[in-house]
Amino acid sequence: MTNVYDPTRRVYTPVLKCRSCNQPLYFGLTSGAKRAPFEVDEKGEPTRTLHFINCPDARRWSNRRVKPA
Repeated sequence: MTNVYDPTRRVYTPVLKCRSCNQPLYFGLTSGAKRAPFEVDEKGEPTRTLHFINCPDARRWSNRRVKPA
């Protein structure tokens, strides 16, 4: 397992794999100070792109519940 430097928390954090699509990711803080998965680029550098944007199974892992109409 490798680590990436998370600039929001100023610490090194482990690179994990998404349980759905196997994309490498790390958990960082959003601008609202909530933990969220962010993507790691092909060079192994952290990005500020939320993994929920590109993951095909993002709805499965979302904590937000859709209210029935």
